[in-house]
Amino acid sequence: MVDFMALLIDALRHLAMSPDDQMSYLAQIGNGSVDELALEFGDVASMADARLKQGEISKAQHDKIVVLDAVLDRMSGRENAALWTADALRSSEEWEGVRRLAHECLRSLRVV
Repeated sequence: MVDFMALLIDALRHLAMSPDDQMSYLAQIGNGSVDELALEFGDVASMADARLKQGEISKAQHDKIVVLDAVLDRMSGRENAALWTADALRSSEEWEGVRRLAHECLRSLRVV
């Protein structure tokens, strides 16, 4: 069985890291692609509805996950390709917002 909470916390921690730590993480896993951060979270976020129904997460926690997932979805697409670079990860307001939302999710899970 998948340990949803462990996967969720890991994905959120990676999104909440400083840009330099995020780039180090991507290099460590052998993937320098910034979109890996969103893909990792998206895989876990897709399980949030079922985990809410099972009582593993609260409605408030679920809602924070959904908001963060929606923000990442809005950042995707060809028209936003510039957001998926190392430079954007380090300097864009969008990625700073993602880090802030990831921290909020972690706080709601009482991890930080």
